[in-house]
Amino acid sequence: MPFVAYPPAIMWRRDCLNHNQLGQPMYPSSSFLARCVAAENHLTAHRHGEAFSCDWRLGSLAHAITGAGTTLRYFRFRASVGATRLRAYVVLGKCGPIGGSAATTSSTKIDVTISGGATTTMGPWQHPITADTAPTDGPSSWHPIIAEIAITPGTVYECAVITTNFARPLSISVYELGATTTTESVGYYNQRAPQAGSPLYDADRERLLVGVDAMLRANGGTRIHFGMSTGAARTRTSATPINLVDNTTTGAPTAATPGVHLDMTYRNTSSRSTVPFELAIYGSTAASGAGRVRLVGQSAGTIVDVPVDDAAAQWFVETCSLPAGADKYDLQFYGDGVNLTTIYAASLVEWEA
Repeated sequence: MPFVAYPPAIMWRRDCLNHNQLGQPMYPSSSFLARCVAAENHLTAHRHGEAFSCDWRLGSLAHAITGAGTTLRYFRFRASVGATRLRAYVVLGKCGPIGGSAATTSSTKIDVTISGGATTTMGPWQHPITADTAPTDGPSSWHPIIAEIAITPGTVYECAVITTNFARPLSISVYELGATTTTESVGYYNQRAPQAGSPLYDADRERLLVGVDAMLRANGGTRIHFGMSTGAARTRTSATPINLVDNTTTGAPTAATPGVHLDMTYRNTSSRSTVPFELAIYGSTAASGAGRVRLVGQSAGTIVDVPVDDAAAQWFVETCSLPAGADKYDLQFYGDGVNLTTIYAASLVEWEA
């Protein structure tokens, strides 16, 4: 039989107290604390996810739209704890035809806007090859781009993918990165080096426990975005809810209706049976409170109903909780029977305040 070394059991009375019941000094397990610190530092520096991704059909000119600027996609996300940079990996196809010649002013960019604040633009980028009236989008015609900008952890960003003059992005992936040089000024990175016989101070508890708690609430990996490939909006006046994806299906979600299957099993905590989320809708309505978008589960029923109540297109946000299990979810939207509701995008993000 091979020898297997198991770590000693972690006992809070032995490993997590500075004094016993008699007031005698006790010391935490230095090896246990060192493993905790190493795990927290890894989470802070490296465990960041994709904020947004989308792609377009190869060989299609449907999204090669003329004009000074066309927003093909909107998306919204919250920067994770420890995330300091946002990287975009963009693949461009040949631009669409402009009189059969090269579209020298064709470009693609991503506007990254702090909610209620300043905008940083990634790009604009251009494809170096002339326009194509019938693109096949073979790999040899792809033009890949990688770009980065600085972001602030915990900040809400409202973003837009914008093209001009028949530009044709083929795929976009936007993801978060930690700091290249990680210090205690970044998120909850921990420079403590536990040694045998050292006491456990309140600051050590806070650095470990508060940091892990913040990452548990803010760094959830579930991020789902919806938008039309051409940037067009869904519109509706009827008060009957209809599926936002296909603009056809009504009634309760089924396994066959357009939507997403989410398994939130084991993503809750011991103190609650649900997993917190935030649903953001980008749209407008002709009259205040006339439009709504709701998230509906096949088993769970209506999870949240987001009111769209302004004539100016903007983000409308509501928090919600999903059951800690597997279910099929659909997005549905509807009006008040009189006023037109316009919906451009939806972003469902796992997050808790």
